[in-house]
Order: sequence, then structure tokens, then C-alpha cells
Amino acid sequence: MESALKVDNIPQQPVHPSVIPKLDPEYLQFHNEHLQYITPPHTLPWDPSLRNAPAVPGSSEPLVVGKTQDYQLPNTKFRSFTPEGEAPSKGWPVLIYFHGGEVD
Repeated sequence: MESALKVDNIPQQPVHPSVIPKLDPEYLQFHNEHLQYITPPHTLPWDPSLRNAPAVPGSSEPLVVGKTQDYQLPNTKFRSFTPEGEAPSKGWPVLIYFHGGEVD
């Protein structure tokens, strides 16, 4: 089934050229293949067919991780997933995904 959020082959979320050198090449390839053509759902009028779109574009079965930890900070919560094995000498790469929630 085609995603309700795709719009032709016109990039809707291109990566700004100033950011490209700072991104991991694998992420950039993923973004260019799966994310840049998706119209952000918050910019569309409500339509129940939006629920037919994949929750995570380009997703696959969850990867096995070495450790999952939940943290509670004063103004937010977050979950970290650490890969299996020894960390690279410069540490693991990081991807931070933010989404909305309730405000106290």
C-alpha cells in the first residue's frame, strides 16, 4: 500500500546543504530514499487515510540492542538504546528523535 503521506517525487523535506557534511552517509541515504518525499503530516488537513501510512517510514523489524534504559529528567523523559558489543573509540553515533507530548 502506498503511503498516504507521499507526494509524487517532489522533495518535501530535503536536507539543507549546510547539514549534509555533518550527517552519517548511511543516514543521508536513508533520508533521501525514505523521508524526503513525505509530506509532514502536521501540514496536511486531517484525513483518516493518514492512519494507513507506516508509523516509521522505511522501517524494518526492530534491531537487537545490547541495552535499553529509561531516564526521567526534571522536564522530560527519554529512552536510550545502546548497540551490542564494545563502543567505538570515539563513542557510538547518536540519533535524537523528538515528538510532542503533554506540557505540565
